[in-house]
Amino acid sequence: GLYVSRKDLSMSELFPKNFIIQRDAFDWHVIGIENGIATLLMRTDIFAGSYYSDKLGDSYRDSFVRKRLNGWILETLIRDGYRPIPTEISDSGSEDSLWELSAEEFEKLPKRLKVFPRRWWLRDKGSKPGTSLCVNRDGSLEECEDIPETDTPTLRPAMRMKLEDLIVREEKKPEPD
Repeated sequence: GLYVSRKDLSMSELFPKNFIIQRDAFDWHVIGIENGIATLLMRTDIFAGSYYSDKLGDSYRDSFVRKRLNGWILETLIRDGYRPIPTEISDSGSEDSLWELSAEEFEKLPKRLKVFPRRWWLRDKGSKPGTSLCVNRDGSLEECEDIPETDTPTLRPAMRMKLEDLIVREEKKPEPD
């Protein structure tokens, strides 16, 4: 399971304060709690490369980003003890364990979570062909072209997990012989 950095956290402390869940290389912000399920946003990021692929379609559902998140990245997280809940992504018609936020979900985030050292993808298409929305370093939105470049946006996926899967109870040390 995952662990938290402070002992004895109550439900009211989990959200909306700056609470971070930590495990291995990934840290997660709690961005919502409903019915015992936490929605988490990755605090760090993962290199994405191209958003779309010539072999795939031009929607989030068919994107390289979605396939990468729910392929080897998900497999890595599961191997590390994560148990994400598959979630229906209504605007894409898919059910995913990991996903990029929509612009609507992004707008609900506090400013401190929008500002980030690198640009990162959202799942919304841009108005021009070959573009998708991304978040700039200052937290503003922009239509980003899907071309390899030095400043290609990265991934900051979200996922949902049961609260009981987030907090590990301390194991008692065995008594010495």
